[in-house]
Amino acid sequence: MSKRELIIAQALEILHAVSQGTRYAEFVRSIHEVVPQIPVNTVRGTLWNLDVELPDQVSKPLRGRKVR
Repeated sequence: MSKRELIIAQALEILHAVSQGTRYAEFVRSIHEVVPQIPVNTVRGTLWNLDVELPDQVSKPLRGRKVR
């Protein structure tokens, strides 16, 4: 499994566990804690457009908007 695939798998696992969603910085930090061997910039580079790559599984509110 590549680093990117590992990050995405962990990201989806975390998102499914947190029903209310999570803030981006906390999201990156929680993934990096699970896979500390992967540099944090690699985690950020993989996650920034996850909502575009997996629109049926991940959504991201517009900046300044709250999602209920």
